[in-house]
Amino acid sequence: APDNGTDAFLVEFTADGSLAWSYGLGSTATDEVVDLHSSSEGLLYVTGLFADEVDLDPGTSEWIATANGGRDIFLQKIDPIISHIENPRINAENRFLYPNPTDGLFYIRSSNEHIIKSLVIRNQLGQVVNVYAPQNGPVQQGRLTGPSGLYLVELYDQEGLLQTLKILKQ
Repeated sequence: APDNGTDAFLVEFTADGSLAWSYGLGSTATDEVVDLHSSSEGLLYVTGLFADEVDLDPGTSEWIATANGGRDIFLQKIDPIISHIENPRINAENRFLYPNPTDGLFYIRSSNEHIIKSLVIRNQLGQVVNVYAPQNGPVQQGRLTGPSGLYLVELYDQEGLLQTLKILKQ
């Protein structure tokens, strides 16, 4: 049941109509799923909105995201076992994305602790709009070629997802 407002949830049924699993987001206020995509590997990509705080871990653990005032967006990648969300392994202080907002061209400066192997840019619906294989070094360059709006920049190293950053194109 929602604490305050509305709650979003995901449900999967087996071929015979039995419940396979269910997962409620569990926000302290209003949350909603905007789009859901299933990859060829069976992963679920969920985008949505939330206010206040939301637990984005579909398992028994917690991974609390806090909105930065008002409502905020989330992009969630869930494995097919529904046991965990891909949590960033590093502190956000190790990555700097600038300028933000941007007219299209942006840079990401990082520590050498985690070398970025690829950048994946997604639109607000979670659709991939560009993929970069950056050059070695602490500063990477990217470009937003789509229309004005909010984009998500996923940073990957040799072990997988490091972090997801938000950027606004003017």
